[in-house]
Amino acid sequence: MSFFRPNCSLIISLLICIALIGLTYFYYLNIKPTQVFSSNCLNQNADKNPQELVKNVIIEFEEAQILGDQRALSDCVSPSLDLSFLRTPTNRGLGCYTECVGPVYEIVYVQQSGSDEYIADVNEKRRFYSPGIGGGSYPEATVPVKFVLKKFNNQWLITSYNTKLSHSYGE
Repeated sequence: MSFFRPNCSLIISLLICIALIGLTYFYYLNIKPTQVFSSNCLNQNADKNPQELVKNVIIEFEEAQILGDQRALSDCVSPSLDLSFLRTPTNRGLGCYTECVGPVYEIVYVQQSGSDEYIADVNEKRRFYSPGIGGGSYPEATVPVKFVLKKFNNQWLITSYNTKLSHSYGE
């Protein structure tokens, strides 16, 4: 009688493939080092100059925006500011890459109705792109942006994010 005898090398190679797939899965879910985002928005030193703190919050916001880190973004803004405009591109199928260009300039102190606030201007470079095989990117544009920051629980947080050429978000 002849019985079917599988080839041992085939079984061994299948086991090795399954083990490699399992190890890769385990590595990317559990072992892969994640970037620890030390939020300057949460760790503000009250002894520092307020203008320096405001500048650090804006830089942190811009870096989190580049990385797409929603948690770090929410650490930098007041609870009243809705961040859904950053998650949703203006046109379906388009993504937007944003980065800060140059330094934070013109930080102005304003006192209105007993609350302190700072207004800061920044230039952002934006590039819209269409992902996928047939995708591409559109020309970059430098857009002036105005931030308004107020103090909440001894922390400077962004209350308004205003692109001077289009929409205003916040108070």
